Amino acid sequence: MRLVRPSRRLGQCFLKDDALARKIARALRPAAPSVIEVGGGGGMLTRALQATYPDKTLWVVEVDPYWAEKLRRAHPDVQVLHQDFLQWAFEADVPAPVSVVGNFPYSISGPLVVHVMQRATYVPSWGGMWQREVARRLTARPGGRDYGILSVLVGAFYQRTYLFDVPPTAFSPQPKVWSAVTRFERKSRLPAVTPDHLLRVIKVGFRHRRKKLKNNIPAAWLPVFAELGIDQLRAEAVDIATWIRAAERLANLQHRP
Repeated sequence: MRLVRPSRRLGQCFLKDDALARKIARALRPAAPSVIEVGGGGGMLTRALQATYPDKTLWVVEVDPYWAEKLRRAHPDVQVLHQDFLQWAFEADVPAPVSVVGNFPYSISGPLVVHVMQRATYVPSWGGMWQREVARRLTARPGGRDYGILSVLVGAFYQRTYLFDVPPTAFSPQPKVWSAVTRFERKSRLPAVTPDHLLRVIKVGFRHRRKKLKNNIPAAWLPVFAELGIDQLRAEAVDIATWIRAAERLANLQHRP
């Protein structure tokens, strides 16, 4: 019989405060009628989401088979899937549109962001709890050390809100870091490029943060960056709107006959 304890391998840290779980659920304000919770674990946030949004259809995806079964038994009216969220093309199973929420596992923050962003047209709102340093990067503005690939990728498609901090004492076991809750609401006007294309461009730009962009990017990109007036800048000094324009122009160049 398995001991009932969080898995270190999966980075499991479970909320232990009902009032905090309800505060998080209220703050997330999922916009879609279907809501996916990533990593249900012990079910604290699941219960809060059910109580706060009884009119929404809740799906919970849990990679740990033990907790997935516990969630099924405790919440028979919730769609519980034993599934790795990063391997799940959820748009094939959950009616559109859908909001994504959760106490996100710290160890998969970057891949999780990319996985959701690849489905931005399907997800009108999303957000949840992250390691505080990740939350700061996700909501950062140009010019600071936190501003980077995730800031631009999410900020191009969503309005970003840093909501509040959560101390280590709110979890069992206690992590060594603080957490923070964010909410993202999709913009009414979206870029004319896909998240994947934008990601490819900004990855190149931020490859060596301390170098000017002219020394980071392929030679074929230089005319576009020079025209936009950013070739002499570092990536962290370029605002999100300009990154979008650069990606759109590069996409147009690639499709010229």
